[in-house]
Amino acid sequence: MSEPIISAVRISPSYELGFVFSWDVSPSCSIPWPWEFEVQCGESLDGPWTAVSPRISGTVFKLVNPIRASKNNVLYFRVVMFSGGSEYPSSPVMPYGDLGRREFLICRDIMRREVLHARTLGGTKGAAFIVSTFGVKCTACTDPITGHVRDSACPLCLGTGRIPPYRGPYETWWSVSPTKTIEQFNHDGASGTIDTKDFSIRMIGAVQLKKNDVVLDSSTDKRYYVDVVEVLSEIRRIPIVQMLTVHEAALSDPIYSLDLK
Repeated sequence: MSEPIISAVRISPSYELGFVFSWDVSPSCSIPWPWEFEVQCGESLDGPWTAVSPRISGTVFKLVNPIRASKNNVLYFRVVMFSGGSEYPSSPVMPYGDLGRREFLICRDIMRREVLHARTLGGTKGAAFIVSTFGVKCTACTDPITGHVRDSACPLCLGTGRIPPYRGPYETWWSVSPTKTIEQFNHDGASGTIDTKDFSIRMIGAVQLKKNDVVLDSSTDKRYYVDVVEVLSEIRRIPIVQMLTVHEAALSDPIYSLDLK
């Protein structure tokens, strides 16, 4: 059996927007670019299906506010990829994933309290960017044989090897505390070293991050690379609160050329 194009669809709580949908595309996907995605809703595994999101170009993660399931109505969701006039749907999933409705609402309320705490007690408004792990390979800097990135400062893929290099931005609130200062080599390969700071960032898990993702401080435009992600609170494998260990990117880092729109 061939691997599905959309290999996973996850639904997690978001107190502001109801549900957060995220999905993965198979790394071996050879469907021609560009891709568009659409979240759809149906009352049975066989549909009929109704779009609850706009067509999303070049992204695999979107916050949407879909129709909510009533007590007498069971809803299913799926994600459809569109490319070259063809459609590639995911397998249907139920709205609360591994959670019951009550557990789902508990998760969302805990997130609401976390965001309220950040907004009222010195938190920071920011944004998160998800590093691309699939999609069109950058032909400017990747080795055609090995696929390895040869230029970590490539202006097209920003050293990720994929175009677009990041998905986002996804707005969020977080609280930050400095931990330590470390010394590392210049990003651009110049001689000498620079001092960078490690920080701990606490935020809700609606936008689940991983190593090499990027978070941005909206007030200062400073940007940070994620090094370690620790889930502080979860229910049935759904992350509610996550703690990130991040380091500040040097001003010469190509991540500062990332478009915020």
